[in-house]
Amino acid sequence: MPISFKKVESRIFEFFTRNKRTYERKDWISFYRGWEGICFMIYPASYFDNRWGFTISLGWGKLYVHFPIYSKYDECDPPRYGFYYFENAFWLCLGSKIKSFHMPWHLEWVRTSCLLADEKTWEHEVKGDRGKNFWDNEKWGNKLFSQTWPYKYVLKSGAIQNVNATIRVEEREWRRNWLMWTKAFRLVRRSINIDFDGEVGERAGSWKGGTTGCGYDLKPNETPSECLFRMERERKFD
Repeated sequence: MPISFKKVESRIFEFFTRNKRTYERKDWISFYRGWEGICFMIYPASYFDNRWGFTISLGWGKLYVHFPIYSKYDECDPPRYGFYYFENAFWLCLGSKIKSFHMPWHLEWVRTSCLLADEKTWEHEVKGDRGKNFWDNEKWGNKLFSQTWPYKYVLKSGAIQNVNATIRVEEREWRRNWLMWTKAFRLVRRSINIDFDGEVGERAGSWKGGTTGCGYDLKPNETPSECLFRMERERKFD
């Protein structure tokens, strides 16, 4: 692979003073403050920048160094070589391949359960049976618990948006990576899933669009409708 050298202007002063991040930059060294995790990465190019360089972080702050050595790459996702720690996992980068090694405390999904229409029975989707697709109304529309309630949202201007909210109840379970065989230290989250029949929020009617659906966590001993009315009082949408 041919290597070419180009004159690069040193900007050491900016290393200490600059705090603005852009993708199209020509400086050879930069530093960003804040918690970044653990990382060491060397690459023949970065985001549409075909200079060789490396990145290093030891927890706080992140240092980027680019050399006046140019590669053949001119793309947004060039190969990388090194490692980083992110979201309870150690990631090893080998060019275009990435391998991950999750920590013992990492949460692994176990199941998604939906409450049925009798309000007592649950239908479960687990790792060995992932194809149930609870969002298929033709298959599950009459089998799952469902209620529709009027929902009022008050904008910052004082204007009121009135829509209907259809709610269902779901429960998700995660277990620790090395404790999948036991319920100890598991995480279980029960919530209502809400579909509005119109847009709500400050962006409703704009090109960005308002909110047409969301979820909200149920409190212990709270009914689905009580949870919806609490969300009506508490939650704000853009």
